[in-house]
Amino acid sequence: FGFSNDPQDYRERVAHLLNVDLSESDGGLFTPDGQMVENHGMADNLMIEGGIRSRGHTLLRAEARPEDVWGDLTTFRLLVSQIAESV
Repeated sequence: FGFSNDPQDYRERVAHLLNVDLSESDGGLFTPDGQMVENHGMADNLMIEGGIRSRGHTLLRAEARPEDVWGDLTTFRLLVSQIAESV
């Protein structure tokens, strides 16, 4: 189970946080300084969301209030409710 307070895909978040344009080259996605960025349409890196998906679950995504992105527990509470219903 998992959640994110940012609805963007991982590649979009990286570009936004680093304030850079990503470029595709040799089948990969790269920052201007050559760092490869995972490009898989998931909210977080492949091992986190891939693991959640492999157990038959989804990572919930929602846009938190910008002034409280680290403290907004709305999506977390929804996730806990879904977990409780599934047990």
